[in-house]
Amino acid sequence: MPIRLKEETLKAALQAGSPVILKHPTDGLSLREREVLNLYGRGHHTKEIAAILNISIPSVFTYRARLVRKLGIKNPADFYLVAAQSATLQGAQP
Repeated sequence: MPIRLKEETLKAALQAGSPVILKHPTDGLSLREREVLNLYGRGHHTKEIAAILNISIPSVFTYRARLVRKLGIKNPADFYLVAAQSATLQGAQP
């Protein structure tokens, strides 16, 4: 998910000498949420993720629901797109 700032907002901040801090969308996620997102991004299915992380399938669904809420994802296609981008940024092959 690209971070978008209005051009005038960025210019005003730079002219005022304010530091511009861009947060990555996954900055607010727990370690386990990042792990689940990364595994989905690498193409793993829910059952595989549960086995890899040694957690229950319902737990994987819970983590996925939290990811959808925290990242503001509106549909399943966007979830997998964000997951693939996250996995790629972490050096994994989706």
